[in-house]
Amino acid sequence: MDPAPGDSRHDPAVGSAAGSAVGSTVGSAQGPRTFSWDFQVRFIDLNASGHLDNLQILRAVDEARHRLLGVGEPGAAPLLVGLLADAPAHVATLVAAHRVEYRRELWFAAAPLDITLWVCRVGGSSFDVATEVRQSPAEPIAAVAVTTVVLVDTTTRSPWPLSAPVRAALTAYLGPAPTLR
Repeated sequence: MDPAPGDSRHDPAVGSAAGSAVGSTVGSAQGPRTFSWDFQVRFIDLNASGHLDNLQILRAVDEARHRLLGVGEPGAAPLLVGLLADAPAHVATLVAAHRVEYRRELWFAAAPLDITLWVCRVGGSSFDVATEVRQSPAEPIAAVAVTTVVLVDTTTRSPWPLSAPVRAALTAYLGPAPTLR
């Protein structure tokens, strides 16, 4: 089962920009809320050098983002409930940009990768999701990404202005943008 807001994988940040410690309150003085997702690396995800391929890291970031925001077909009930649950069924997400920085290699391991996400910008019809990827929660950041997502009205094919409930859900996870080199 995928975590909906309120699940223990939705935690306030403590410490780093995204926070890797587990907490329980929203909007505390400790920092913004974050979402954690474990991603199990497969052998097919490795490149010829034996470490996780850069494109597969981006795939893991993409999967974690879908779990945070939710997934559904336009006009249908959501398959995964997430932060965009209050958006109308005719609204879809489109990725406008990915900015990714690879800081260290990631390897195949029995334990899954630790992925932490939070919202780092909220605009009129778009927002940015920041992501940190670690080999394990105790390891240094191996990759950091910022993804720009635009909400689109599928009936008009134009940007959809964020409603108050969607803006509130996103703002609950608002934190600082990561510094990219």
